[in-house]
Amino acid sequence: MEGTHRVEGVRIPKTCFAKIKLLGGIMKFHKFTIKKPIWHGGDKQRSVGIAEYRLPCLLKIDYKYPDGTLMYPNRYKVTKGQAMKYPVKVVGNNIKLRIIPINELKEG
Repeated sequence: MEGTHRVEGVRIPKTCFAKIKLLGGIMKFHKFTIKKPIWHGGDKQRSVGIAEYRLPCLLKIDYKYPDGTLMYPNRYKVTKGQAMKYPVKVVGNNIKLRIIPINELKEG
């Protein structure tokens, strides 16, 4: 099928990917948006939950201040190696989320 990539047996439109060159190769990143971060009360910081099957990804957080400006205006690059350092929360149909503090995400 034209205009799609196959990831773990599922066809995904090319518009959902960004290509980033890494030392002679190309790594594909899923692009997606999170509407609201998690308030991780134990650490008193905001975090995001990213499903392991979505890694690597380019993440946008669409959470706004009351005046309408974005609280996190940048895109963040999350690699699988980086995400695996953080704790797992299993939700729904055995989906594993990596809970990553926003202040530890790298701009991409």
